[in-house]
Amino acid sequence: MSQQSNEAPEVAFLGPHGTYSHQAALKWVGEQDAKLVACSTIKETIEWGRHRSQMLTPPGKLVVVPISNSVQGPVTETLISLGNSNLFGESALQIIDELDLTISHALVVSSGTRRAEEDLSRIRVVRSHPQALGQCSGFISSHLPHAIQEETNSTAEAVTLLDSEDAAAIASELSAKISGAQVLFRGIQNSSENVTRFFVAANNAEKSSVLTPLKHIRDECQNDRTVLRSLYRIRLENQSNQSSFERFTNLDPNLEVENIHAVPGCSSTFLLEVSQHSQNENSSISLSDPTSMICNHIHASHPCAQIDRLGTWYGAQSKRTE
Repeated sequence: MSQQSNEAPEVAFLGPHGTYSHQAALKWVGEQDAKLVACSTIKETIEWGRHRSQMLTPPGKLVVVPISNSVQGPVTETLISLGNSNLFGESALQIIDELDLTISHALVVSSGTRRAEEDLSRIRVVRSHPQALGQCSGFISSHLPHAIQEETNSTAEAVTLLDSEDAAAIASELSAKISGAQVLFRGIQNSSENVTRFFVAANNAEKSSVLTPLKHIRDECQNDRTVLRSLYRIRLENQSNQSSFERFTNLDPNLEVENIHAVPGCSSTFLLEVSQHSQNENSSISLSDPTSMICNHIHASHPCAQIDRLGTWYGAQSKRTE
């Protein structure tokens, strides 16, 4: 048996510092000691967690990645990684937790005392992550219709590319502060109710003690966590479409299908998320793993389907639309 490490766990996120993923990692870690590791892309973040956790040496190795946004929907790069059995699965990374982060975008320009009216007419290119560009499409159309839109790996990376006065970035105020850039406009997102959902993943989560140094997360949130959520990857024996799973919307009176997503580039692979609601606030520990029920229902019509559980975790009572 390995000895318990006193070292702080490592938590990887989509960097650089100042991204919304960085803020989500900070929110999840709280005041506990943890080493935050910035990665260049979502794929690199996940691969870092998979590779580092395979070393099986303390401290814990975790990743925080965005899975969906209330305005733009699923994050494609994360869906693709979830569809990869080398990255997620019973012998790879497993989802162990989730959190929501309210998103407020700003239009950021290079530092200096500048007036918004003048700068809008001078901006010729606006850069950001594809999700952020979509979430601010209204502002761009009405205020920057002449600007070219360029995609970056992250919102904070867009701020680091502010190399001229005719360039702007869509990012958080935190990333502007870190880079010494200037916020020209605040709250430019299409909807004030703009929320991104994040997954927290670790290797072999059900056997791991990586949460031990971060026990406060469970202690502080347990009263609100009365839903047992599970995520499954389903590979069909031949190409199918999402309508094949419509029959699984009513699995059980206490089991709800929350999301079904086709993995981009894999027409026969789907991600199925279900939630099991407790009957009262004190009964969450009585909820059971629904894997057997899921397998029985799917194999009834797709006997050759391969089903992998990608994680089971407790979440708060909330209706999600993705």
